[in-house]
Amino acid sequence: MAQSAPEEALSLHRKAEEIARQLGLKEPLAHSIGNQALDQDAMGNSALALSLLEQETLLWEEMRDLESVAVSLGNRGAILQELGEAEQALLLYQRQEGIARDHDFPEVLAMSLGNQAVIQLGRSAPEPALALGTQQIQIYRQLQKLDSLAIALTNRAEVFIVLRRPAEAKRDLDEASALATEHRLSRLDEPLAELSERLASLDVQSR
Repeated sequence: MAQSAPEEALSLHRKAEEIARQLGLKEPLAHSIGNQALDQDAMGNSALALSLLEQETLLWEEMRDLESVAVSLGNRGAILQELGEAEQALLLYQRQEGIARDHDFPEVLAMSLGNQAVIQLGRSAPEPALALGTQQIQIYRQLQKLDSLAIALTNRAEVFIVLRRPAEAKRDLDEASALATEHRLSRLDEPLAELSERLASLDVQSR
């Protein structure tokens, strides 16, 4: 029986782990364990993925590679968020944010802020979500990460809709739509269309 793509990747990453252990190479070992975690998550084995990511985090901490520690924490948070464990995910994202701020990892910081904003909105806390999302947008503007900026603007537009601030929601949607068209971000077509409908409904209610 043919292996699935994640299973094939897992076999390769296990072999890489074996070689790294034999040679005593910590950095390739950490990479191989982290990759196995993502493979396991793709196969639906979330608990095993989290366990592997914890091992990965510890290895990066031993090597004092703080940017990789922050990325690993974010990957753990993302799995917990998918599992509906928002509070545990938030704690990891906040740890990630602290490392990113202290050591100037702006792209990691932006991702952390965006993930926290999603959780805050899900907790019916749109004001904190707005503050976090606005910080994320500022970072992506500075970095000129225009595809990520388009996604962040789309997410903030939703927050403005929840806050019943249609003018600001429209501004963000217009900019996100222009960026999505320019950079061919077809994955934003559906969320932009949905948010445009919600905005139109909000405008009708406001009249």
